[in-house]
Order: sequence, then C-alpha cells, then structure tokens
Amino acid sequence: MLLKNIHEGLAVPQQFCSCFTVKGDYFFYHYYVDGANDIGWGCGYRSLQTVVSWIICNELHQGLSGVPSIQCIQSKLVEIGDKHESFIGSKEWIGTYEAFLIIDALYKMSCKILHVSCGKELYKVIEILKDHFQNTGSPIMMGGDIDCGSKTILGICHKEDDWWFLVLDPHFSKMKVYNKKQLQDESCVYWKHLSTFDDNSFYNFCIPLGLHQ
Repeated sequence: MLLKNIHEGLAVPQQFCSCFTVKGDYFFYHYYVDGANDIGWGCGYRSLQTVVSWIICNELHQGLSGVPSIQCIQSKLVEIGDKHESFIGSKEWIGTYEAFLIIDALYKMSCKILHVSCGKELYKVIEILKDHFQNTGSPIMMGGDIDCGSKTILGICHKEDDWWFLVLDPHFSKMKVYNKKQLQDESCVYWKHLSTFDDNSFYNFCIPLGLHQ
C-alpha cells in the first residue's frame, strides 16, 4: 500500500530556527511495496521511485506518465547503454548517477549531481540544499560508499550552526502499512543531525531541477 507525504505531522528538532521541506506530493516507495522481494539491494530503486512519484504527482513530466518498476528501470539503463543486458533481472544496486540517467531519459527532467568527500563536509552543500527546497522543492536522492544505503532527503532545518536533514528511508519491508504514524514510529522518516553521518563515507546527491528547456 502506497502512502503519500509520510513526513507530515512529524515533530521537528527542538528549538529549530527555520525549516525547508519538500513542496508538493510524493508517495513513499520501500522494500516489498509492490510485492517484489528487493530486500538487501533495492533501496536505490525505491528512492528513485519516490523521487519520480513527486514528478508525476506534480505533473512535471514529459514522456512516461507513471512510476517505473524495477524491471523497467533496469531495461532503460540497458537501452541507453549504461548497463549490459545481464543487468536486467539482476540484484545489482543503482545509485544517484543511474537515477540521474533515468530521470533525464524517461521524464526529460534535468538533475544536478553533487559530491561530498566525507560526512563531516556535508555542511558545504547546506546552502545549495536550502535554496533547492525553498525554490524547486523536489525530493533529493542521496547515496554513499561506506554508508551505502540509499536515502531520500525531504528537507533541511537548523538552529544556528546545527543542521538536520529530513531523511526518508526505503529500508522498510512490511507490505501492509496502515497510516503515516506507523511509518514514523518505524523511523522510516526522521530528522538526522549532520554530525551523525559517517565521516569515512563520501556522499552523492541527485537533485531534480526541472524540465528540459
């Protein structure tokens, strides 16, 4: 069961100064959400599907008018030459670069890829992300190497020099979901302080910007 906008009603960090979150609707995609058993390898696909659902919900797409299945994503990556044919039906991961290719190829939407060399340098992209949520407001796909689980960033808030990301985590594997509160209690969406990201991991962001001009 797909639920929409599961961050709504989530408490923000105490005494924050300002908060900037996703604009418009999205659906939460996670392990098993469509009955496909992708536990252990599908988090990148699910994060991408969440981002694409925002594109569809807000009618910003050209071309494909639905959220692609995992098989559709794999087939398209083979078609455009990024992957070999053996990729179709495999359990190989995808990351922010593949998300960029899919969003560009299927929805004609431009994206920006940001790279941060380690967790302690995430502060360097704070202003970019803040401006993004103030203006475009799309969800952002985030990945890394040591911290390799894909995430979706739905917002950012701060108190003076303390910053938090609003993280949507696709590593949830229950097929029956009844309400947003259940997902919030399961920590599928939560505020994460920048100091708690892995200092030994690099991080990449795929930021949807808008339709091709």
